Amino acid sequence: MPSSQNRHRIEIPLDLYQRLAQQAETEHTTVSALATHLLGRTLDQDSMQRDEQRRLYEHLHVLNRVLPDILAAYREASLLQAVLQSLPKVEPRTVDAAHVRELIEAYRQADGLRAVLQQMPEVQVAKPKTGTR
Repeated sequence: MPSSQNRHRIEIPLDLYQRLAQQAETEHTTVSALATHLLGRTLDQDSMQRDEQRRLYEHLHVLNRVLPDILAAYREASLLQAVLQSLPKVEPRTVDAAHVRELIEAYRQADGLRAVLQQMPEVQVAKPKTGTR
């Protein structure tokens, strides 16, 4: 019979009870108090482990969703780096301000960027293809 409405009895194997009784005597407490403490601590730890495991699974789920995008971005960055490294090294050059003004004016008056680029010897502009078939 329980000693109060807030308590219930449980049955445990005799060898486990004897171990609890021995530890309770060593700690100068009752078997009931020790069992309550050990069960509470174990259940709290189990609950914390489940929470940590749930958070880990949530993080893994998010990582699983974004990992393909991260890998694609890494591959693109690697490809761009390879392209940049394969480009010839170009030394900067000083451009006369008057020449820049002429190019801007040509842009305003002509066919836009194509006409301006054709005036620059270092840029090769492909001619538009005509509709011949």
